[in-house]
Amino acid sequence: MRLLNKNSIIILAISFVLITTLTIDIQASNPDLEIPINLTYSEELILSPGHTVKVMLVDQSASEQEDTIIASQEWRPEDQFPLETTLNPASTLIEVNENYMLVAVIKSENQMPVLKGTVKIPGYHLIIGSQVDLTVKQPVEKFHVFKTENAEDNYLAMNFFGEVAQFIYKGQSHILPQLISASGARYGNNEIVAWNKGEELMINYQEDEFPAFHLEFDSIDPETFTFTARGQEPGWQLEVTEEEVILDFDYAMNQLKIDRDYVRVEREEDKIIYSVMSSFFDLEIIITNERHFDIMSGELYLYTAEIKSNGQRQNGGAIRIIRKNI
Repeated sequence: MRLLNKNSIIILAISFVLITTLTIDIQASNPDLEIPINLTYSEELILSPGHTVKVMLVDQSASEQEDTIIASQEWRPEDQFPLETTLNPASTLIEVNENYMLVAVIKSENQMPVLKGTVKIPGYHLIIGSQVDLTVKQPVEKFHVFKTENAEDNYLAMNFFGEVAQFIYKGQSHILPQLISASGARYGNNEIVAWNKGEELMINYQEDEFPAFHLEFDSIDPETFTFTARGQEPGWQLEVTEEEVILDFDYAMNQLKIDRDYVRVEREEDKIIYSVMSSFFDLEIIITNERHFDIMSGELYLYTAEIKSNGQRQNGGAIRIIRKNI
């Protein structure tokens, strides 16, 4: 038995030396690797021209942030499943004895993830160029809103999908893989890091570093809550400030301004309701804690807005966070 154990150790040692030697030779002769990727989905899904596929090879323990995403590919699929692509990371970025994570996310036209998958891959598998098979599945989302102190873009959102998160800020959506951290959950790519520690989120965004704090709808003070809202057909825009309510309607051909002193505000379950106190006309603005997608523009709003006036109802979104026109 002891002899068998010694022989096994010797075989493992020889195998390790051979694999190491082989991978070093491959790295020396191939500065850029070629890794074929095959994506499958077990259920029926028809991909539309609006879908996009994003695949990333991630070093979750990279010492430098700019080395987090080793290689990536994003495209609009012309075919249905299975989907195939190739990643070409620099061989010098791959360590034989390290593990790497492959992330695949399929997004809808409004940038929301509809399928995602992750798999851990040993470094030597990447170096020898073995095909990587990955099954993508429908994610269970956990959507959270955070508030910053930035006056222009003071809301951001995180959509958590386990080892992947969607980071939405300044009108743009980013897919961030989870990175290794001593505490909390840290997500990032080569330009953005979002470190979630309880109710607080620490953000490194391009050259800015700032905190963001978890915002529950129930904790919003309706008396001081300010927001903008938009709707379509006919087009309208609403702005609620601490001083007044401004409504542009009929495709901005008409405008209504009301001092906040004449606006009553109240809560009703998951709604904030603004009512104008006037004997000349009736106007009610209802903000509901439900995300709103504008069908015409594909833009995403944090909340749903409804305007009721003279028996007419118009729906739209309040606080736009994904913007398609920028």
